[in-house]
Amino acid sequence: CQVAHGATVRELSKNPKLSEELIMNYNIAKITEKDKEMLKFSEKMTTSSYTINENDRNKLRKVGFNDSDIWDIASVVGFFSMSNRIASATQMTPNEDYHYKGR
Repeated sequence: CQVAHGATVRELSKNPKLSEELIMNYNIAKITEKDKEMLKFSEKMTTSSYTINENDRNKLRKVGFNDSDIWDIASVVGFFSMSNRIASATQMTPNEDYHYKGR
């Protein structure tokens, strides 16, 4: 999914380097603190969702997300986690066109 999502990031941001920065290490990417906090939460949800607690949600609230936003973040991360596992299990590969989009 890095290929397909990278293409979307390049197209929406008009920044061809951003997708690679996010994939390599979002902590060094030139994004807002709000976006970094969202990505930290997303990473934790992906790797150890059982450890998420109110403190994690409060960190999102502190940077400007409300409870509806947190629901949306969790829904998107949950969906992508599921679809990535299905893609991995079935050896799904990205459409060749995505490698060149937004460059």
